[in-house]
Amino acid sequence: MLKARIQVLFSVAVFFLLFSGVSFGQDLIVTHKADSFNVRIHKIDQRYIYFTYNSDGKNLKTLMALEEVMHYQRGYYSKSELLPLEENGSPSAGFNKVNIELSFGWSYLLAKINPDAGSALQDYYRDLKTGTHFGLGIDFFPVEHYGVGIRFNQFRTKNETTTYFVDDQGNLFQGTLADDITTTFIGPTFAARYIDPGNTIHFFFNTSLGYLGYNNDATLLVPLSLEGSTFGVYFDSGLDIMIGQNFSLGGKVALLLGSLSEVTLRSGGMTQTLKLDDDNREGLTRLDLSLTPWRITIPKNWHDSCIEI
Repeated sequence: MLKARIQVLFSVAVFFLLFSGVSFGQDLIVTHKADSFNVRIHKIDQRYIYFTYNSDGKNLKTLMALEEVMHYQRGYYSKSELLPLEENGSPSAGFNKVNIELSFGWSYLLAKINPDAGSALQDYYRDLKTGTHFGLGIDFFPVEHYGVGIRFNQFRTKNETTTYFVDDQGNLFQGTLADDITTTFIGPTFAARYIDPGNTIHFFFNTSLGYLGYNNDATLLVPLSLEGSTFGVYFDSGLDIMIGQNFSLGGKVALLLGSLSEVTLRSGGMTQTLKLDDDNREGLTRLDLSLTPWRITIPKNWHDSCIEI
């Protein structure tokens, strides 16, 4: 149990150490009139470049025709001239504020199979390690690169076989072995992202901490159920490709960490709590490969207070 907790804390620490060093500089725009601007570029389309700049101590949003731009470069300046807040006291806008993500894909449980199990049982549990998942995420970005949100993710796998059992008297008989496992994760998210200068590709990195529930409608000669819950950590990272102003397609890879130290067994009207030692914990750690066929982004309206320069 202590080892599992240390692994979780180590993973969280590594993640935040990696991203604590991420920095995003300010951008440069140079016009054909040889004017240069220290700005934050938000979006570039076929006709215009959209950005925020500082004018007399105020952050102003604007756009400029690309034919007027001789050169632009993301991250050119190490120091920003922009104020942290706009004149009205709200965070600097012009980027997508809200992301709503739908995902699904293939999953693989990483827990080891008991080497003492027979070859038939090992094959059975090996098939049970693979399954599918469905996920929903909502993120809010008060600033361009960092935000908060919530993640919901549900995984399912099942298998069934006919096998042989030996009772206490040594009698051999045939029966059904089946598992129908569902795990559910839900928790708050810290989100980080990078948007390419053309606003075409979005890279994202998320960490979620929260509730991880386990349910197994099983059969071991007779029907029974196993339930439990624990603390889970969910990392996901990937990219989206914009296919419209507010829609994108993409994919991601994710790692869920968690294990159970006790389960509740219900069978034949009886209920029993089973304590699991460190060597027999129910491993829920898994790897997810996902498609995100539907992500909607809600941007700030660029037509509000647009100022030409």
